[in-house]
Amino acid sequence: MKNPFKLLLRRIALGRRRSDVPHGITPLSRLRCATVLIDAEQQDAEATAGAARQFFGYHNIGVKILSPSKDDCNIIGGLKKSRRGEPFAAGDAEIFISLLDREDNFLSDNEAVHSRAVFKVGRREIPGKVYDMIILPPDGEKASQSAVFSAFKEYIIKIR
Repeated sequence: MKNPFKLLLRRIALGRRRSDVPHGITPLSRLRCATVLIDAEQQDAEATAGAARQFFGYHNIGVKILSPSKDDCNIIGGLKKSRRGEPFAAGDAEIFISLLDREDNFLSDNEAVHSRAVFKVGRREIPGKVYDMIILPPDGEKASQSAVFSAFKEYIIKIR
């Protein structure tokens, strides 16, 4: 059973300070920085973080890997400000990629809604058409983070 007080706080958090930056599918050549949200509890977390660093490093794109544990989250399940790190410069075109695929996905939803990225990629649709690209495994199968990131790389390289 869900805590109704927690649900109310989450709803308020999702509604406050939403990003008003226009976003859409953007070619890799226009991006200057990337934020990748990885599930630290998955076995492939380190491999996925390494693949993200390698891919974005190869394309000269600064990358911030967010791989929060339960201790890095506040009482309602959002990422603590102290764990978020330094923000990117305001003029840099950013891509936000959420590789989290949990039943309770508030952390991913909250970060996506508040991200000032010009291109947002996720694993499931959330209300308000927040993501520009959603990567789903075929026929409802369960896919690992690294498999989803590999699929993302294939798609982003084709975008011109």
